Amino acid sequence: NLKREKGVLELLDGFAKIADKHLEIMLNYIGSGPMLTILKNKVASLNLNGRVNFLGILPHEELPGIIAKAKILALPSYNEGVPNVILEAMACGTAVVATSVGGIPEVVTSDTAILSEEISADGVAKALDSAITSSWSQTKIRAHAEQFSWQRNVEQLTQLLNR
Repeated sequence: NLKREKGVLELLDGFAKIADKHLEIMLNYIGSGPMLTILKNKVASLNLNGRVNFLGILPHEELPGIIAKAKILALPSYNEGVPNVILEAMACGTAVVATSVGGIPEVVTSDTAILSEEISADGVAKALDSAITSSWSQTKIRAHAEQFSWQRNVEQLTQLLNR
């Protein structure tokens, strides 16, 4: 969902700050929303055409393949609960860059993510740079993701209620 609260502008500005350092990295936005035109105009003004792609709304069944091929998944949101996309990325073995908001810090570890305490272009740039230059273990990331499931959530809630 390309809306301001998802940190889409901070992501673009953060990417712009590190783009020259990491020429091999592309930024792909998936989805649509009210910020799409603003983002496209900003890409042009930052001379990032060809480095930033807008893939639009994709069928859910295509997402695992795309996410699994990504170096990182970035979600610099202003607020969140526990976003499914982070759990899905980890299930694909893909490292995460996100902001330290809502339930995100509870579902990631230093083996799976870089969290930015600051919701800003500088904070996102620093987190992206760190994630891009880190060596991630897809096996460790996937193993961490395996602890999260609806069935396990039901079991834990039932245990809590039966206390």
